[in-house]
Amino acid sequence: MSHSCLRVVGLLAAAAVWGQTPASAQSLGTFTWQLQPFCNRVTVSVAQNGGVYTLDGYDDQCGAPQRAPLVGLATPNPDGTIALGFHIATSPGGKTVSVESRISLATVGGPWTDSAGNTGTLVLNGAAAGSARRAPSA
Repeated sequence: MSHSCLRVVGLLAAAAVWGQTPASAQSLGTFTWQLQPFCNRVTVSVAQNGGVYTLDGYDDQCGAPQRAPLVGLATPNPDGTIALGFHIATSPGGKTVSVESRISLATVGGPWTDSAGNTGTLVLNGAAAGSARRAPSA
């Protein structure tokens, strides 16, 4: 696990256990996950603002010439996992898809599902081959 990944895990774990909240937004870094079994990779900047972790970034749409912007939140769960939820505005077309995942602190990855009916595993720094994630219907 990379140094920056360990830092995020530590900060999220501390916030979950002790309820520590900084006075202003604090950047925790930029992270990339692959939505396996698809080739889509999401890159997000994570910032903590009190008890809320914001996610701002994009879906690379499998290396397409246009990225799809995304925004979301992360929150520690009572069971020790981290809940991620983000909305992607696909490009072109602007169809929105919502993605939900629960990541474990041990792997910084876990199962995901989206509002278009796709499912898989969220893999930190994943780069496996695969087809593009199906876009939501109109």
